[in-house]
Amino acid sequence: MPSIFASEEANSSSNEPSNDNQTDLVIEDDTVVRELQSALQSQREAKRSPSLQTTGDAYLLCETLLDKQIAQGIIEKPAANAAIRGDSAARLVMLLLLNDPQRRRLYLKTASNPELWHRLRPLFGAPPYSFLRPEDAGGLRASGFARARANMTFDQHCAASIAQFGPGQFKDQHTREYRIVAREDDETAPIGTDFLTSASQLVLQVKVKKQTRAKKYELSKSIFKKQLFFPQPGETIVLEETKSMLSAIGAEKPKQTVLKVRGLYPRGDGASTATITLAR
Repeated sequence: MPSIFASEEANSSSNEPSNDNQTDLVIEDDTVVRELQSALQSQREAKRSPSLQTTGDAYLLCETLLDKQIAQGIIEKPAANAAIRGDSAARLVMLLLLNDPQRRRLYLKTASNPELWHRLRPLFGAPPYSFLRPEDAGGLRASGFARARANMTFDQHCAASIAQFGPGQFKDQHTREYRIVAREDDETAPIGTDFLTSASQLVLQVKVKKQTRAKKYELSKSIFKKQLFFPQPGETIVLEETKSMLSAIGAEKPKQTVLKVRGLYPRGDGASTATITLAR
């Protein structure tokens, strides 16, 4: 059985070696906020909405950011799989705002052009991709993106890895971060707290922050030890938007939503991410 305890080590099953590009995705709220503010300013200049209300708004913003980086890459002509200035920030925004069906749609659109294959890793990370379906694996070799990678997708749906989880959309009272799981690509769905209050049953993914062994030991002996564990079935959590999500929706103060955990499905033994089901 997968452990409910989040290890300080990344999950390293035979199907997914430890992510060798994880170091370029240290999640900094300020980095995401700056990129969001720049993108939203461009929207204002184009006389579009200065904030995001729906997943459709989020997709259009991310598509614009991606197109900008692709155009810059054509000018700079980087080596295969090499990042250029702005790639990491654009990727962080896409990880923050897009649900899995939207990530898949944007990835497949980009991958449909063989001339852009060398830009896939800097903009989407290294495979396997949790947002792709098994039938999407044809045409590209995982080893072309990163050494020791054998698969483009997973055989079964699972929670995103630390690197593909990205900046959290929500956080709880124990510093754990959450992102929305969407089954369908619905462009009218709300984002932020409005999504949490739109249904009585919810599916989210949760990430427990990685800690050093010394910090983990310290926390385990304190009143803050829940920071080390996934939320358990029956536990009540209070979610509010992260700083990055507040910037995206144009809000100054977070709204709190009280939810009860119904089910917990860790990504794997020792993983730092899991899928959870909740009810209001």
